[in-house]
Amino acid sequence: MKTQNALSLVAVTAASATVSWIFMAETVVGQSSSTARDESADPIDTSSVAERPIDTIPGLGISDAAASRDTAISLWENFQRETLTKQCMAKSDFAYEVDLRHSPAELVEAAEYLGESVEVPATLTPDPNRNYVQALTQAQLEEYARALYGQGSGERGNETNSGCINESWGQVGSVWEIREYRAGLLSRERDLRKSDEMKPVRDAYRKCASEFGVEDVESTVELERAVADPRLLGAVVDKCEGPYLTSLGDAMIQVEQDFINENLILTRQRDVYTDVRNRLLGDDAFLRAIGVPE
Repeated sequence: MKTQNALSLVAVTAASATVSWIFMAETVVGQSSSTARDESADPIDTSSVAERPIDTIPGLGISDAAASRDTAISLWENFQRETLTKQCMAKSDFAYEVDLRHSPAELVEAAEYLGESVEVPATLTPDPNRNYVQALTQAQLEEYARALYGQGSGERGNETNSGCINESWGQVGSVWEIREYRAGLLSRERDLRKSDEMKPVRDAYRKCASEFGVEDVESTVELERAVADPRLLGAVVDKCEGPYLTSLGDAMIQVEQDFINENLILTRQRDVYTDVRNRLLGDDAFLRAIGVPE
């Protein structure tokens, strides 16, 4: 079963003879992050260019605007899958309500991308299917689980492509599935930082930092490892980091474009989401579902 925006089925056995199934929404967007600081964690200033090439690839957006676009797309795709799941469950004579319990931050981010406002619930919205599920008999619950997940409680853990949720994923994927390519791009960025092309920039950072008594550091990452005093750290960053990041950002433009040209799937991804903002704005049911006032 897919992990992004998938539903996990938890069986809760009480003292009574009735088994209550509680469905909990699990939203997994993006990659897990490491606590270890990497050179690629430095922000890159590309204010001197109109747009970073990688920002044109939905699912790989780095700038705030591109990240908001990707969040909006993810919510839209989840809405489509949930709608398909509802239609599929109805064919098995079961009710199913579209479950869009996204975080307020996600809703606001998506709305900002669309140029809309949203009515964010003051409290967490309960599972819209909870009461219906709890009213089913044990036999009905087994059939419900098979219809939704393609397996009953005794079959959990077995891989299956059947069930309404899996079928919905087969019809509508996720913008985040492209994220596996981010590691390759970050590797290119690390190589660029260490390249001969960037040596004059690293030397300039080293000279700038030495003016504050900090020796042998060529980037903010190295600076943070060498300096514990936050005031000194801040002073060096304020003076030395800007030119470094600007130069790196300008060089990364070509690196990103080359990376896109070498990976045809990235240009296909861009084509799939052509004019996506207008497509989202044209989906009135989706806008209502995320809380955009009519």
